Amino acid sequence: MKSICMKKWLFLIIICLGLSNNIYADNNTAPELTKEQKKAIEKRNREIQDSIYHATAAEAMAKGFYVLMADRIMIKGRAFMNPTPNTNFILIQGDDAIIQLAANNGRTGLNGLGGITVEGKINGLKGGIPDKKGKITYNFGVSGPAISAQVHITLYGEDNQATAIVSPNFWSGNLTVYGRIVPYEEVDYEKAIKGTSFP
Repeated sequence: MKSICMKKWLFLIIICLGLSNNIYADNNTAPELTKEQKKAIEKRNREIQDSIYHATAAEAMAKGFYVLMADRIMIKGRAFMNPTPNTNFILIQGDDAIIQLAANNGRTGLNGLGGITVEGKINGLKGGIPDKKGKITYNFGVSGPAISAQVHITLYGEDNQATAIVSPNFWSGNLTVYGRIVPYEEVDYEKAIKGTSFP
């Protein structure tokens, strides 16, 4: 039922986006737009597109098949690294999870990418109810041969931007991942690179 409602909502947004793009398409009946009007239309179009991104990400998270592609990582609460999203991600596939870090510094590391790749099963999944601002949070554990971690993922209400706080056993202190939520079926697998899992 939730999926059907989400699809209807997405359909209405797409219709609105199409209407906003075509309001001034006929030069014979519409006056020339001012710069302010053009900016307002562009802003509105961006807001509608961001709403579509958010709805798509929220539905993917509800289904449990999505990837958080990292564009920034904070380690131990202070050190930042600027990762490449195709090698730094949190992948959720139903009950399975993969957490991968890759420094891309020329060193092989444990996963052959200068970092670590760990896989495990998801347990204790909670959350998924949007707050008043549309923000959605999920909490769960990930357990496997080389990982025992608590994961707290927040999808913000404006678009598909998200933050994940990972408290793992393979790292001293929390790991904070910033990026965007992408549905599993939309990931560009030709560009995504998975390293060797540990152990």
